[in-house]
Amino acid sequence: MLLYAMLKDDYEKNRQAELEAKLVQDSNIDYDELLNQEEERLLAANRAALLQQQESSKESEEGYFPIHLKGKDNIVVSVQVNSETAISKLVDYYKKQRNLDPSVKIRLSFDDEDMDLSQTIGDTELEEDFTIDVFLD
Repeated sequence: MLLYAMLKDDYEKNRQAELEAKLVQDSNIDYDELLNQEEERLLAANRAALLQQQESSKESEEGYFPIHLKGKDNIVVSVQVNSETAISKLVDYYKKQRNLDPSVKIRLSFDDEDMDLSQTIGDTELEEDFTIDVFLD
């Protein structure tokens, strides 16, 4: 009876060890699989974010077009703008390109109408290669 109890006890210990080993092995496989799935998910998310960023960048580059600022001296300063460009930024750009003092007052006119410096290009009828007249006040 004692021998039977020892054999049964050894068998149960061996069986428990086998079950624990299998559990560890199964756990490792599951963890590896989970890690691979998570890695693939992160890579896919990164790829999607990169594509979205590239498309956004491409759209913004495509949204720019040239316009021209012409002074009384007939010197033309060309600039790339988009619909969100502030008209006031055109004044700043013109002053910088022509080396004018920042305190110089400038008035912009398009189609014989003064432009509102608080507007953006999108608020006007300006299109590609249009010319804005520049007046020093």
